Amino acid sequence: QGRRRSGSTQPRGMTMIGDVKPDESTAPARRKLLEWWPVRSLTANTVAGVGDYAVLLTSAKLLGLPTAVCAFLGLSVGLSASFLLNRRFVFRDTSATLGGALLRYVAAVTCLMSLHAAAVGLLTDRIGLHIVVAKMLCDATLLTGGQLLLLRWFVFPRNNKNAAAVAVSARPAELV
Repeated sequence: QGRRRSGSTQPRGMTMIGDVKPDESTAPARRKLLEWWPVRSLTANTVAGVGDYAVLLTSAKLLGLPTAVCAFLGLSVGLSASFLLNRRFVFRDTSATLGGALLRYVAAVTCLMSLHAAAVGLLTDRIGLHIVVAKMLCDATLLTGGQLLLLRWFVFPRNNKNAAAVAVSARPAELV
């Protein structure tokens, strides 16, 4: 339970920011939003991105490696974590085996990583952008949309049998 500040006249259950309780009528919408695969995937990829940036900056600032190598190493860690998190928490409805999904992921991401590393190197070494700014630009343009599409329709395709069963069970009883 939250503690009240001494001398506070605020009743229990109220927020410290104002006298407005969170709107509980939006809870189902928030829950539904969090069940949507793009939101779950972006969340998993954000967590994986923390490792990506940590390796990028460590290899650049502490180890002094070339920029493109740093970007490649960071992406290796981040994309590995992304695969594992997406496989476990996001695309539970996939028909893909672990081995098949991993092979497709490696093929797709190898192309994506090579393009990303080259772009970060170009933006940093040739144009003069800071490495973090260059990486963020490349992440936003190459990884956010492209990786989401690759994950859903190439790496972790939906299991059509399960999708059909879910669609039938979601219909109103009088239509079935």
